[in-house]
Amino acid sequence: MPTIYYLLSDISIPSWGVGIIYYHVYLLNKNGINSKLIHYKKYFRATWIEVDIPIVYLDELPKIEEYDVLVVPEVLAYEDVVHSFKCRKIVFVQAAFYILKYTNRFQPYSDIGFESALVTMPHIRKIVERFCNIKAYVIRPFVAPYFFSTNQKREKLIVLYPKNENPDYNILIKFLRTRFDDFSSRKIRYNILNSNWKFLELKGLSHREVAKILKKAYFFVNLNSREAFNASVPEAMAAGCIPLCYEAYGGQDFLVHNENSFVFNDHYIWELLDKLIDLTASYNENKECFKQMRQEMHKVSKYYSIDNTEDDILCFFRKYMR
Repeated sequence: MPTIYYLLSDISIPSWGVGIIYYHVYLLNKNGINSKLIHYKKYFRATWIEVDIPIVYLDELPKIEEYDVLVVPEVLAYEDVVHSFKCRKIVFVQAAFYILKYTNRFQPYSDIGFESALVTMPHIRKIVERFCNIKAYVIRPFVAPYFFSTNQKREKLIVLYPKNENPDYNILIKFLRTRFDDFSSRKIRYNILNSNWKFLELKGLSHREVAKILKKAYFFVNLNSREAFNASVPEAMAAGCIPLCYEAYGGQDFLVHNENSFVFNDHYIWELLDKLIDLTASYNENKECFKQMRQEMHKVSKYYSIDNTEDDILCFFRKYMR
């Protein structure tokens, strides 16, 4: 029986893109399909991911047959080590902007030995099929189950997704510092002008610690302007923490302004700040509206559930392995 191998860089910093790949391997094995993860450095394992899967290492690989399958993340697709494998190959694209990030010369995936592509969102499928000359299949990502909450009682807390290299985020921080006493990324400080609302950056926290904070916070600000499906936005939705975010690329796949989030054109930071001020000033009058919004948010987050990911991945591989 063929084995499905997933190749993955040795990334110790928590990243849900890494977590998704670990869970692909887990879900395949759970359903009787032999799958293993390949890491580069011997004994490496992303210990923050709460799932036990079989891992092998590049310098001691078992014999990989021509009928086996190698799934490669888009960031490794052009690596020499990938082309040394003589089995069937699938590229896994979680973010379109990564397709060309690590190569100086673009070649369609079909020209470098890949048979198919897996993608996480419909807008990525269109790009891969149009520009990479390969058939793509959507395998939905999922929100970790421990993010889900129906809690309506919220602290007056606004959570910030840190992007220090982003000029818009620097504007956001400077704006807040003019209104907060001793604002710090590692401490909660109080807004002396606006009814004791608190702000907190998500830094140096585990995935579960982030979930715990989002479950009690009122609003979540994310200024990502590349791919819309930054995992933190649907995670905030699952936790009932109302997002203010940019549409980014592909936002139309799941973001609906004033229905499940407050969505702004990319880099419209002042409009976002203006809305944030209004929301904190009038949140008492809008509690019923926020309750309705949370219901819509949960519809989105439930669509990105581990059960749906499992259905998608099994549907693809059971057909592919025939």
